[in-house]
Amino acid sequence: CYFVAWSDKKSGAILKARIVVNVERLMKRINHCLLEEIVQSMGLPNDIISRWPSIFSDSGAVTELSRSDTILIRTLYHPKIEAGLPRAEAMTRARAIIAKLDATLP
Repeated sequence: CYFVAWSDKKSGAILKARIVVNVERLMKRINHCLLEEIVQSMGLPNDIISRWPSIFSDSGAVTELSRSDTILIRTLYHPKIEAGLPRAEAMTRARAIIAKLDATLP
């Protein structure tokens, strides 16, 4: 499966997305695929190669967000992170948000 997203040319804000899924796959793989593509179409588009459970891993076994996945999504949609921020400023803000979330989330 995969997604296609459209964004505003000036701000970079995501306007809409479409997700395509092969329904001939096993239901567990479909569930993983849908969650992964929904999250990726929200603005975190890359996969990771990891050994820990994450929706961003193509292992196909994860069907729920991990703690680190939740932190990444909450960071991306935090009010202090705005579309079009310069990279250095976005990273400074993101590091502070991640540290706070890491200290407060179970």
